[in-house]
Amino acid sequence: MFLGAYWARRKESGEGAAQRIVEFLSLAGERSPAFSTWYKTKGAKSLSNESVPLSDLAKHLEVNRRDRTREEMPDLGFCIWLWNDDESSFNATLGVDNANVGNAVVLKNDLDTIEAPTWRTLLEAAVRIFDPDRAVVRSPRSIGSRTGQPSSTLFTFERGHGIRTSADHTDG
Repeated sequence: MFLGAYWARRKESGEGAAQRIVEFLSLAGERSPAFSTWYKTKGAKSLSNESVPLSDLAKHLEVNRRDRTREEMPDLGFCIWLWNDDESSFNATLGVDNANVGNAVVLKNDLDTIEAPTWRTLLEAAVRIFDPDRAVVRSPRSIGSRTGQPSSTLFTFERGHGIRTSADHTDG
């Protein structure tokens, strides 16, 4: 399953971003062992076999940089990529203050062993902690699927409309 939360420009410090990520990942780890240990990555490439303690997470946030000059781009905020051996990944871009780029938090687990009530709790936490404009919990195979399988969205959130279940979506 996949949880994604998205919002428009909102400048914040690296410390503030790290505090919110730690709060969210701590809760996720309490709800499922699949989210209790994390390793540093850069995209799909593992950078370490040493776990990242949540208490040290702030020093692992990266400032977004220009490709050629590596000059910092503060308006593009901070990012982090984490993975673990339980087929889970987490990535976040926070503190973006740019009209063309958004903020996002994505938590994913490929084993489909985490029950819907846990995903709902995680979505509620993401909404409370990150204050997104919209969020979704769905099966990764329904994201850009070319298989023709129906979408398997469990929950959605839209600011001003709250959290809706998949049954709410079929009701119109």
